[in-house]
Amino acid sequence: MKTSLAICLFLILSIRMYAQKGTNDSLAGFDNVHFQEHLSEIKDKVGRENFTRNAERNFIRTKYYPAPARTFPLSASSSTCGNFDFEDGNANGWTIGGDFQIMSGSGIDPFGGFPVVCPGGNFSLRLNDNNTNAGTCSPPGSKTTFTASASRTIAITAANAIINVNYAGVILNFPHPQNAAANFRIEFYDQFNNPITAPTSYTACWANPPGGVVANMPTSSGTSTVQGLQICSYGQYPTAYFPWQTQTFNFSAFIGSNITIKLSADWCLYQYDWGYAYFDVCCDNTNCNKIAVLNVDENEKETLKIYPNPAKNILNIDCGKLKTPMLVVYNCLGQEVMRRNLSANKNQIQLDDLSDGLYLFSIYSQNKQVKQGKLVKE
Repeated sequence: MKTSLAICLFLILSIRMYAQKGTNDSLAGFDNVHFQEHLSEIKDKVGRENFTRNAERNFIRTKYYPAPARTFPLSASSSTCGNFDFEDGNANGWTIGGDFQIMSGSGIDPFGGFPVVCPGGNFSLRLNDNNTNAGTCSPPGSKTTFTASASRTIAITAANAIINVNYAGVILNFPHPQNAAANFRIEFYDQFNNPITAPTSYTACWANPPGGVVANMPTSSGTSTVQGLQICSYGQYPTAYFPWQTQTFNFSAFIGSNITIKLSADWCLYQYDWGYAYFDVCCDNTNCNKIAVLNVDENEKETLKIYPNPAKNILNIDCGKLKTPMLVVYNCLGQEVMRRNLSANKNQIQLDDLSDGLYLFSIYSQNKQVKQGKLVKE
């Protein structure tokens, strides 16, 4: 009798497990091929087991439990486009999910070398980050959400039908296919929450194939000389950066109705590889700030000389033909430790205030990065 009951129980459990696997597999869509590529970075058995468990958990969490959104109230005195550009110094008027920060000041992105605030403004929104110290690491860290978005619904009129979105971003270049890669997006929805296809939305990522930046609109990008770490510091890869630039969208066909703009920046589908983006939006046709991407002449770059490296107390910088040059130095944590305006000729930079060690530097011309590299202070 006991044997018969055991057999029946086994059959019932087997059928239930088979049914769950066949009809509602929570890991359906999990890319095991690229997961194995990530797993190969980890050499110890315990680390591989933890990474496998956390990868599956993170995939399910992202698939079924997106980050909760927070709505920030907009002042009743504000116009339809009030604080669209975050110039109130906050996110009022926007609904935001995931990690974000209102950026201010004269800081420079350590990977892309561009300002963290849109040129011409005082504040910008950053969605997501490169915090690799996740809650699934050992010991657990503070990073628990890997997708981030900001949305806003407005009534389209003749005065605000042209929307300019200024953006910049950085993506860790792990060779994912497009559908799994870290990315950032600019999307629009009509009053019935249907995606708007004319004008089309914008999306950008770094993917393999083709082994480079993929975007559905003209995009300026580059490869940083500063590499980035994966989650829990499992691996290190190059980074792609997108300096500040503008995409313009015409919604004249929607005058008299509402549209929703949604800005997003997501890590890769498996939450190993990060991506973050900065945004500054304008829907006032008469006062919008559009960013022109500066192209520095290659002959100007060739006249730039930096020596000696390693350096002891003095670093020599010959800026040659560069216009309004500037030096910014970062420590290995990406924190700015020195900033100097340079002359158009030869400069001697005192390094006495820097401790011995490895640093990263960027040279700018007219607020556009023209060179990155490593600096060793002895």
